Amino acid sequence: MALAPPEAGPLAPQPRLSAGEARRILVQGRFGRSRAITERDVCHQELLGLPCALVAARIRTGSGASAGDERLLRCLVDGLGGGAVWAEGVVDAAIKTSLASQEAGHPTQLTALPAALPMQRCVREGTDFISRRVSLVQRGRRWDLVGPVEARPLVYPYWVLTFRRRGRWDLRAADAISGERASSIVKRSLIAGLVELDRDVGGSASAATTGRGTL
Repeated sequence: MALAPPEAGPLAPQPRLSAGEARRILVQGRFGRSRAITERDVCHQELLGLPCALVAARIRTGSGASAGDERLLRCLVDGLGGGAVWAEGVVDAAIKTSLASQEAGHPTQLTALPAALPMQRCVREGTDFISRRVSLVQRGRRWDLVGPVEARPLVYPYWVLTFRRRGRWDLRAADAISGERASSIVKRSLIAGLVELDRDVGGSASAATTGRGTL
């Protein structure tokens, strides 16, 4: 399935995790060794959109007339901190649904964070990520890139909970599609995005917008 041109607007996969489900997960500390927090510690919960680039490349393995399979590979590149991950499982399914309907814009309750990296850099990082991973799997066997690499802006939803404990502000985040814990890299990107968002609305660069506390 081809990607639409960037001018069509960013894709916005719909969250699968409800606000109530996210609240229970984030407050109860079901993530690894995270401790539960009390409701009185909670400052704010919201659905944030992490700016990403959806990068897609079609590869062909093997060579000659008996060339092997063609596969379309997709990865998501973090538009704030860089780095890429495969788009797979329920995440890939949600993205395919968005592509099929060309669903642009944001859910009404989602706050989209501003991107820091230009699309060209995201495409380069995504292409490098796919090339490295395919080369590792192929282990020296022949593979080729078929056609141009395509990219599309995408706003990826995360439920974010800010809280205060022992006098310090912190946040927890959950992937609003898979329900999994946000990695430490994504958490840093979310914090950076909140700080930049606050700059954009004329606030202090050291605070993550009114009502969220100082991160």
